[in-house]
Amino acid sequence: MIDMNTDWIPNQPATPAEIEILKSSVDFDLPDAYVKMLLKFNGGEGAVDLAPQWLRLWSSHEVIANFREDIYTSDYPGCLFFASNGGLESIAMRKSSQDGVEIVMVDLIAGPESVEIVASDFDVFQKALNF
Repeated sequence: MIDMNTDWIPNQPATPAEIEILKSSVDFDLPDAYVKMLLKFNGGEGAVDLAPQWLRLWSSHEVIANFREDIYTSDYPGCLFFASNGGLESIAMRKSSQDGVEIVMVDLIAGPESVEIVASDFDVFQKALNF
């Protein structure tokens, strides 16, 4: 469980306008829980009790920039990357067959074979982080 006062350093909340820009910039339906989280804090960094143990949650601007630059989309179709561990592992929402998303972690050096499911959906991911 995260003690938001000591273990997590949040960014300022995203504005509704920033969220609308994000929604219109990606070809991905954002989970409601993710949007609500951005309204609480637009990214941040800290220790967490869930793999990868350290989370660097990207701001909406970083998500858009990485999506537009096609850094990940060609190797990981159906994924929207939104965080990392501050190192080589990146975290993405991956479209699932149930019209939802699952949360996956990828070692970018190892490639697509390294995809590991971290949470069955964004709500489970967020609850595990206690956000």
